[in-house]
Amino acid sequence: MTTDKELMKRVETQLKKSFEAVGSCELFMDPDMIKEKVIESAKELARPVIESWEQYPEMIGEVSIEKPLPSASKRTVLVEIVSDRPTLKEVYRLKRYAEVITPDYSFFISEKPFDDEIKLFLRENTHVLKYLIEGATAFSGSKPIVAMSLEEDNLVRDEDMSPADPFDPKHMWT
Repeated sequence: MTTDKELMKRVETQLKKSFEAVGSCELFMDPDMIKEKVIESAKELARPVIESWEQYPEMIGEVSIEKPLPSASKRTVLVEIVSDRPTLKEVYRLKRYAEVITPDYSFFISEKPFDDEIKLFLRENTHVLKYLIEGATAFSGSKPIVAMSLEEDNLVRDEDMSPADPFDPKHMWT
């Protein structure tokens, strides 16, 4: 899906602003840079899978954690942006990206809210908004996909679908 540049810029501004509480954030929207960063972020064995993708995420980036304690490593941020009503196909596309790239933060951001039926499905099937990470077992090893909407230039997290605030410094070390 191609998202208009103005919407992507608004999302970029709000994500950077949100991450300011803990550090700094650099985001990439250029398709060539996204492809390069995606390949760079993935494990060697995942590269043929990534290179076969016809489409890449809307945005990828890095966060440097500086508060409450500085961290030497940068954290990967993956973002999918939808300007229309979100569909399950778009949610699963981000989930596929996240399971291959295994970012530290994964955001699904829409300009319009989910339909009630899809929202109910996601609330009842909480595993859909999670992705497995390396070494995962049936009981552990998943990270959340944070569902948010862009309302009047503010990122608003859907607390029913995404209960943990990813910008809270307490969650920076998990």
